[in-house]
Order: sequence, then structure tokens, then C-alpha cells
Amino acid sequence: MHKHYGRESEFLCAEPEGSRPAESGGATSEPGVWLFVLGDMILFALLFLSYAWDYKDNYEMFRSGQAQLDQNIGLINTLLLLTGSMSVVIGVGHARKSRLRIVTYCLIGAICTGVLFYANKIHEYYHEISVGNTMTKNMFFMYYYTLTLIHLLHVSVGIGVLTFLACRLNKLPRDGRLVNYIESGGAIWHMVDLLWIALFPLLYLIPVSPF
Repeated sequence: MHKHYGRESEFLCAEPEGSRPAESGGATSEPGVWLFVLGDMILFALLFLSYAWDYKDNYEMFRSGQAQLDQNIGLINTLLLLTGSMSVVIGVGHARKSRLRIVTYCLIGAICTGVLFYANKIHEYYHEISVGNTMTKNMFFMYYYTLTLIHLLHVSVGIGVLTFLACRLNKLPRDGRLVNYIESGGAIWHMVDLLWIALFPLLYLIPVSPF
């Protein structure tokens, strides 16, 4: 009889599946993700330095090229990626509480902003090419297409990572590893966002004074 009541009490005190917070399993994100992010930051830093150096020697050409770009499209793309990053941040918070349905919605929201960014960028490329602003026109547009195409590749990687997480979310372990996986995907997406925040003013707004 005593054993029977003991089992019944254990059953009544058990938490429903998914209600127990998933505590962090150690370091935030995976080390390999941070190495990937660091390598990309170094690559773009070198490209930015090269851009600034050539801007110095071709000031009028670069300023003329900047003036031909549509700042509104660049601003819309910035807002899209910032919205996606906010969605990921919210998703990580809910992942720590094992609220997987909300995490899925947050990931899907971020994916949608990435797809819209992608479509908007393709539309911008089409417009620029249609008016003769191709990669071979001058040095500014060579940089414009090189930097934005590399970034667009990163957007594709970010969308792929978030899509994988959204599709596999219910099969991930319900412990600290779940949070680490979501945080790792979020780190990649935040890198995509951060790179664009640097690219937008560099290509569309800021005149680099000749020196």
C-alpha cells in the first residue's frame, strides 16, 4: 500500500512534458559556430579596408556610384534583418523555457524576413543591371556586387540553418543542448544582420573622405 501511494505521489508531482525549463548545458552556442563567425568577420574586415583604400583614390567615382543606389531598398532590407534578429532573440528566450511551439513561430518569422530580404535584393540587382550598373561598369559596382553577393550567400546559409532548426525542433533533446542549438543558429543569423548593418551605410550612405 505504501509503495502504491508513493508512485501515485510521484505521478502527481511530475511536470508536464515541455514545461520544465531547459537549462543551459554549458557554454553558449557551439565553439565551431564562433570560429565560423570570427573567420567571416576577419574576411569582411579585410574587404572593408580594401574598399576604403580604393575609395580614397577614386572618390568621385565611388560617390557617383553611391548616389545611384536606392537608399530606400537598403533601409527596408536593414529593417527586415533587424526584425528577423529580434524574432530569433525572442525564440531563444522561449527555448530556455522549452516552449517549442513559440520557438517554431519565431524561427519561421525570422526565415520569412530572410526570404523577403533575398527577394528585395534580387529585385535591386535586376534594376541596377537594367540601367547599366553591372559589375564591370567601374570599381564601385565591382565592390557593390562582390560585397552584397557574399552577404547574400550568408543570408542563404542563415535561412538554411533556421529552416533546419524549425523542421527538427521536436526531435532535438529537451535539455541544455536544445538551447545551445537555437543559440548557435541565432549567432549565425546575428552575424548576417551585423554584416548588413556595416554594409548598408558603407555602400549607400557614408562618404569616405579622401585622405
